[in-house]
Amino acid sequence: MNIKTVPTHFIPKLKYLTCLAGLAGLKGQKGLTALAGLKGLAGLTGLTGLTALKGFTGLAGTFLALAWSPVFAQTHQMDDEIELVHEQTLETSISKHPGFYLDLDRNLVYRGLDAARIAFTLNGMPLAVSTPDQRGVLTAAFTPDAFRQVVIRRSLNANQWAAPAGVVIDLQTMSDAPVTGRSLVVAGGVGTFTDYGNYGAMGSRAAVQYSGLAGDDLGVGINLAYQNGFDAFEQLNMNYVVSTFNGSATDFLRNVSPSLQFHQNEKLNGNIWLDYQPNAFTRLRLTAGYTQSSLQNDIHRRMDETMGDWINPGESGATGAQGFTMYEAFLGETGLDQLDVQARGSSRINAVKMDYGAYWSQAVNKSDNLTMPFRRDGINFLIDFENRARPFMEIANIPTLENGTVDYRNMRLAFINEQLQENTNNQLGTYVDVSLPDLNLKAGVSARVTLHDGFYEEADYSFFQVLNLYRFFMIPQGSIEVFNQPGYLVPWLIETDYARSFFRGNTPRFNRNEDQVFVNSEFRNFELTEGLYAAHISGSVQAGALNTTAGVRYEYTSGTYRGFDIAENGEGDRESETLKREINFGNLFPFFRADITLLENTGITAGYSRGIYRPGYFKLTPFSNRNEQTGLINRGNSRLKPEFTDNLDVGLNWQPIRSTSIRAGGFYMIWSDAISQAIIQTDDSLPVLTWLNADETISIYGFESSLRHRFSYLPRTLDGLALHVHYTWTRSDYTDGDRSGVPFPGQREHVINGGLSYEYGRFSGTVHYQFASGTTLALATEPTQIPSQTDPVYLDLKESEKTMLSAAMQFRISDNFTFWADAWNLLNQTQTVYQYSEKRYPALIRENSGFYFRTGIRYQL
Repeated sequence: MNIKTVPTHFIPKLKYLTCLAGLAGLKGQKGLTALAGLKGLAGLTGLTGLTALKGFTGLAGTFLALAWSPVFAQTHQMDDEIELVHEQTLETSISKHPGFYLDLDRNLVYRGLDAARIAFTLNGMPLAVSTPDQRGVLTAAFTPDAFRQVVIRRSLNANQWAAPAGVVIDLQTMSDAPVTGRSLVVAGGVGTFTDYGNYGAMGSRAAVQYSGLAGDDLGVGINLAYQNGFDAFEQLNMNYVVSTFNGSATDFLRNVSPSLQFHQNEKLNGNIWLDYQPNAFTRLRLTAGYTQSSLQNDIHRRMDETMGDWINPGESGATGAQGFTMYEAFLGETGLDQLDVQARGSSRINAVKMDYGAYWSQAVNKSDNLTMPFRRDGINFLIDFENRARPFMEIANIPTLENGTVDYRNMRLAFINEQLQENTNNQLGTYVDVSLPDLNLKAGVSARVTLHDGFYEEADYSFFQVLNLYRFFMIPQGSIEVFNQPGYLVPWLIETDYARSFFRGNTPRFNRNEDQVFVNSEFRNFELTEGLYAAHISGSVQAGALNTTAGVRYEYTSGTYRGFDIAENGEGDRESETLKREINFGNLFPFFRADITLLENTGITAGYSRGIYRPGYFKLTPFSNRNEQTGLINRGNSRLKPEFTDNLDVGLNWQPIRSTSIRAGGFYMIWSDAISQAIIQTDDSLPVLTWLNADETISIYGFESSLRHRFSYLPRTLDGLALHVHYTWTRSDYTDGDRSGVPFPGQREHVINGGLSYEYGRFSGTVHYQFASGTTLALATEPTQIPSQTDPVYLDLKESEKTMLSAAMQFRISDNFTFWADAWNLLNQTQTVYQYSEKRYPALIRENSGFYFRTGIRYQL
């Protein structure tokens, strides 16, 4: 068998490369080529994503945590408990802390591992899965204002569920500290994206947080938050191909596609909690939360495509005008309804302490994606790619308008593609921990059960008669020149909401191929039941300046997966066959931590933990499906093993003076049985897309440091200045096939976060800068001979460096009212995805033009 692998974490990247179906048509990229054309892989993306000073209360910090706090994290602290940065999303705030950064689609990455491998909890308890990949949490549905504090935990204990990457982000709706008085914060504001305001780029934000006493023993609280945000960017996709021309390797340009993309999110988060302490030995807490969100993507793009029909590098049309020009409108909407109910308690009887709790978490994720391509076939092009970052294709064989585009009356609807998806996940769990505080011993048991139902349907609809573009309403703005260049004109912007209403209202007049629907949809419908059962024991010993904690946790996994395989009966007709797959396995997860106090203000902390990533339904089940367009068979692997990580962190914490805190340390991760996607060529020459465990382990290691300093010794007008800087350096030892010593895809070697804040009188403000070096997204499987190079080269897919600049300020109007404002994307950043060389083979260029600005008022009692 010939096996070619693509790193698992790369697959979500296909979301923004779907229009480059031929991107990997370069020699040696066969595996990538097949993947690029796969519909539905974009749905594998999981979204995630804040960190707060422990005890830093409510919206006073959530809306504007600009004022400097002289209280630093304890010297023996591996967790990140830092003041909340004023941000739009959870993901952007987390990305400002060591080890974290965002990928091109603004999903969290931790030390090179994707968002699905980052564990999230709510008040210390697991959250129901809310992404289609069956393992991720859709944190884009949460607004930061719904939480009192968020903690990044890098030092895991034996009583916590094993985390894939050795890190857990805990979203906390209530403080651990008992309620002692009344607190009320009300805040609101509006915002806009400066360059896209005429396209409706408005946003708003409102939140209420209240806590108080309802009696001597009962504390109550409520958090309500609403956010309507907007993001937009312009993008240019290009597909360069290497082919043989006149006996030598020659570069060709296959297609050019400019686009305008809008992303709007509306989210409502609410939760209430009760904190009851009848006596000094008992505490009972009850929380209930509800989340409703809608994430909408509105994309307008134009594509000029040669279909590989070249006469020479500068002209197409060799075999009969096979190219086309296309306008495509895409409307995608994802909705999440989530309910979380938790009950926790602790009691102490003499020398024994008990902690106990139970929870129910339900997430219902629904998505509806419509793609509407309008085409004019039979096009020849004159091609100019002297400037490879700004190539142009000019229509050569038919009349065009003055702007170089086809008359919209000649643009006909090819079809409407609809993808419907619904995932319902229920998770129920309970735990009991018993500890002997005087002996520093703890033991406990826990269990959680997951019930997941997945529905999927994909269909292509054709109208009963010719349907031209002019039949649809256009938005008032009509068109846009991407990057302000006439050659990248997207001349028609249809009103996608109207188009969807037209489709819904005329569905009986559309036709669809039911056999195609069956083939594309049936195998993606499933249900699963998965149980995790655990027991743990741990203990602590202190000897002088050394304090050690060690323990072990045993987790047993039992799952039943039911799905559908597509087979042919004796008459040659396709039919659905119900299949069931069961798994049962157990694993040990040791834990160790040591704290050493060197001086009163200096300490060293070292910690080790073992993590696990359990593959989801589609990776594990052997049900197969054949893509009729590519001939590729999708199949899970019933022998697939979970991934394991061994995580070691060592850190030095030093606070030389009260106004300065320094933290430096290293980390080492051994990633074994890493799961990657592979194309296997079977004996009957049919390509099979499946999942395999890596034969070799992957080592990820690096260095992290942070500095916080307040210039309190400067004159009074300047003593409010403060500086904070985080730096992460990451390397990996990775082998891919015959290639060794290559960087692990997705890793950024250098990540810098720096901020300067200032406080004087009633005013405070901050400026924050982020830098992340470039990264490799996917490795080519074979070398390719390209022009001007003597030896073949690997056309790896890479992403350029990225930067971000944001700013925020607040002014206290009175004792209760504060005016606030913030802005981000102040650098109008440009990001590039390319193969081998950014100047030679750019594949995607994205620009966030303009900046987002918000302002509002906060009331605090």
